[in-house]
Amino acid sequence: MSVRVRFAPSPTGYLHVGGARTALFNYLFAKKHQGAFILRVEDTDQDRNQEQALIPLLNSLKWLGLDWDEGVTIQEKLIKSKGPYAPYRQKERLSIYKEKALALIKKDKAYYCFMSHEEESEQKQKAIKAGRSFRVFSPYRNWTLKSAEEKIQQGQKFCIRFKTPEQNQNYPLADLVRGNLSFPSDSLGDFILIRSDGFPVYNFSCAVDDSLMKISHIFRGEEHLSNTVKQQLIQKALGFSAPQAGHLSIILDKDKKKLSKRSGSESVQHYKKEGYLPSALINFLSLLGWNPKTEKEFFYKKELIESFNIEGLNSSSAVFDEDKLLWLNEEHIKSLSEEELAQALMPFMKNFQTEISELKRLIPALRSGFKTLKQSAQILNLFLEGGFEVKESALEVLGWPSSKKLLESWLDFLKKASKDYLTLEEFKNFQKAVQKERAIKGKEFFMPLRCALMGQPEGVEIKLLVTLLSRDKLIKRAETALKQT
Repeated sequence: MSVRVRFAPSPTGYLHVGGARTALFNYLFAKKHQGAFILRVEDTDQDRNQEQALIPLLNSLKWLGLDWDEGVTIQEKLIKSKGPYAPYRQKERLSIYKEKALALIKKDKAYYCFMSHEEESEQKQKAIKAGRSFRVFSPYRNWTLKSAEEKIQQGQKFCIRFKTPEQNQNYPLADLVRGNLSFPSDSLGDFILIRSDGFPVYNFSCAVDDSLMKISHIFRGEEHLSNTVKQQLIQKALGFSAPQAGHLSIILDKDKKKLSKRSGSESVQHYKKEGYLPSALINFLSLLGWNPKTEKEFFYKKELIESFNIEGLNSSSAVFDEDKLLWLNEEHIKSLSEEELAQALMPFMKNFQTEISELKRLIPALRSGFKTLKQSAQILNLFLEGGFEVKESALEVLGWPSSKKLLESWLDFLKKASKDYLTLEEFKNFQKAVQKERAIKGKEFFMPLRCALMGQPEGVEIKLLVTLLSRDKLIKRAETALKQT
């Protein structure tokens, strides 16, 4: 059987980094085995789905480089399905789910249920008081199909429930990550397949689609363990074989709590806006719950595909370490050529007046301090026209008694200089002269001068600033700073 895996997000918001990791592991497994990576959209939850969230979600996957072989795609700003098992949006497959549900009813594997929410809630309260796990006991479980259809014809609302086998037994689950597991039947009950509004529940639509789309393997979060058992029961009842499943470790935040979707900072879009490279983010995500069995931590996508294996997946919780992500991003920035880095930086320079040729001139001297594209753009802006302003943090330093004398000497030195750019040797000669004639040294020399160069008392090394800024820019900045002394 050929490898076919899927990533099946719901359009309920941005692409969470946990979802991105799930997509990544499925993608890597497919590519490692020359298989197909399918993107299916699970959008039957009418209360939570947001149609406007789908395109940003797809774009985030594209930005990460996780291109899919078939499924939902964007064509001329329209969302379409492309592939042999289309459509790939569940809300466009409702007739299929209805057909499969009716087939289960005819096989006595499912039934029409007319229980109200109040009746189900009452059963739940009794179970809680008795100290036992809750499972639904429907009085309609053993009704004849004829009796149920008559009630439907009378206008009674109904749902369709799966008829979970009554005998006590443990349901086995051979998990690709966690080994052999089992779940007791009394933890399931007769779960719903089709809601009273006609829409399928997640487990039913997922089980049907995985079977019809010939999915061979599934990698997803550990919170889906009980769902997998239900889906396998459905697939067995329909006469389908179930895909092999592996349940990934949970991702924790720095406080060792589950990384949630409550904050936008856990979205792929957030890291894109902050100037992280997609190569760095997928490198980082790959190491959350997967061990490459090597000391190496820096991987390109091609290397991840070659190295990826199921044996490296583990069930232990993984911590989302922002510092490690930042380090990896810095390393991936270092790996870019000057041309590649300049091209990557241009979207972050849109508020700054610059040409790519100017960036390529500045990058060699400054790139050692680049951690993110956004931060890099802010550093580069210091050297561009209009990038200078005296910040509030500089005012105290410029108010020192020695600052005015220093900047006057600096301005005089610049006006006497003959070349467009200073050399480091010329600057060092100026520094020695000021120390000797004005007795200004240490922080009294460097901090006011940095304020005159970049508008703040801390930041880029002065020796870089004085050699990369033109003499005209140095003069203008010195004059601006001098007015604040």
